[in-house]
Amino acid sequence: MTPPVRHRSDPVTTFKVVPTEYAEYGTPAGLAARMLRLTTDELRELADGRIPSRQGPDGELRYEFADVYNLAATAGTGTSVFELGLRFLMRFAAEQPERWIEERAWRVSIVPPAGQPLSARALDTGSPQVLDASGHPQEQSAAGDDEYYDLGPSGVSYQVRLRGRQDSIDSEAVRSEYQRVFSALVEKQVSYQTVPELMRAEPDLSWDSGVADCVVASRVLANRLTSIGHRARARRGYLLGLLGSDHAWTEVFEGGRWKQLDPVAAVLATNALRPLGFQPHAEFQDACLGWSFNRFLPCRTSAAEPLILVAGRFAPQWVTCAVSASPLRNGVFAP
Repeated sequence: MTPPVRHRSDPVTTFKVVPTEYAEYGTPAGLAARMLRLTTDELRELADGRIPSRQGPDGELRYEFADVYNLAATAGTGTSVFELGLRFLMRFAAEQPERWIEERAWRVSIVPPAGQPLSARALDTGSPQVLDASGHPQEQSAAGDDEYYDLGPSGVSYQVRLRGRQDSIDSEAVRSEYQRVFSALVEKQVSYQTVPELMRAEPDLSWDSGVADCVVASRVLANRLTSIGHRARARRGYLLGLLGSDHAWTEVFEGGRWKQLDPVAAVLATNALRPLGFQPHAEFQDACLGWSFNRFLPCRTSAAEPLILVAGRFAPQWVTCAVSASPLRNGVFAP
């Protein structure tokens, strides 16, 4: 078992580095430093002895992206791209509950990094959360039912109108399985941290080894619900705010409709794992058990499949930085 990493200034904060057999050392030191908002020398000092690296053909050190992300999240500087991004994305949890479900319009853009041939997962325009989608490539494509579509060199920009729903879970068995996952994360029996796509593909193994992110947690919960006879699926899409982020949750079919379960969002709302810098609304944690939110844009997934591919293969996680989002003024589509 790989030993946990500890930051010098905080001996309590730990994470587990990605095992070598699952790691891809493809994130250059320069890119990693920019994401952490450090110089390359500061990055090397912070990473030394904490996360492994490999020397690239150009002589530059390269890291596993998940290790870089987790290093930033646990270093506690409060200034890394990842920490700031999480705070911006979760800030809606402090709003009044009616704001979580009201109709809201967004502009979403995905701009490929230079030279990256990206494909993106198709939107689930049939979801009751998605009221409208304008300018999306699925509208113009004869292959609109395909799982992925090519972005092209200039990327894509489209508008969506989303609406959440207040709901509740009736089944005590579903509530119990949800609580098991939530408790394991909030009590740190399982370390909440980013894991690479190869580990996400083996969610039960990752969970049993003591690590999970939203994708792993959503798949584990869906598997457990399915095993006790419920119709469940792991969903994946974009969490929208001042930017866009890959996010995954679970859905269970109950009362003739799909209901959303998001133990990771509930755990984050406790402020126990990641300091958000604000206090979420008192009702938000309970709302994560049944409600759907107007900032979750679902894609066509039933097992939380990757949202972006590079040359037909799952993309490096830093490519999700290509996704941006912004609310449209007055909640209506721009002309």
